[in-house]
Amino acid sequence: MTEPTIQELKASLAVANDELGRAVRALTPKHVGGEMEAYEAAYERLLDAERRLAAAEGRPYAVLCDCPVSWDVGAPLPTLLQSDQTSALFFLLPDDDERVGHVRFERLLSSLFGAPNDETFEGHPLHGSGFQPYRAMRVVDSPWIAQLERMNSVHRYHDPSAYAAAKHFIFPFHDTTFECVAQSFTASTVDRRLADAVKYAVDQLY
Repeated sequence: MTEPTIQELKASLAVANDELGRAVRALTPKHVGGEMEAYEAAYERLLDAERRLAAAEGRPYAVLCDCPVSWDVGAPLPTLLQSDQTSALFFLLPDDDERVGHVRFERLLSSLFGAPNDETFEGHPLHGSGFQPYRAMRVVDSPWIAQLERMNSVHRYHDPSAYAAAKHFIFPFHDTTFECVAQSFTASTVDRRLADAVKYAVDQLY
């Protein structure tokens, strides 16, 4: 079976965009059933088409991470606690005032915490290349990792294997986005309110 050409992938992406547009328009009138399911299926086909085209063109693209904890979409209040090689991200869960989400990143190389917010997600470099709001993602063929390795290559003890194992993660929240390059992460919930969870984590650092 031959691989699809770039033109064929672009055509598939155009078809997926048209399907999503029809699904969005179907949400406007009075529903008769199945409209949301059709929209979600069309959106997934669009993301798949975006990723396939990006891969064929040698561009970076985003895929979903296996993250078992979801955050509140409206006001998750993400809070970052970071040391030299570890980053801990805390956030509010949907409809749960007694627990918070906790994601811990190991073997941290670099991080960003700020823009874009949900009103400017379309300005993210990976928008149109698999980027999904409010979902944990990993970047395939990340230029950030390549940049970090180039910077470190001047070190006399530079170890390329450390960068081969590194991954670029994206966590887009309502008002801010967290991105980092790290080797791995673990996600769990903490049976504490947000402020108490962060204070407890600070005490465990030292």
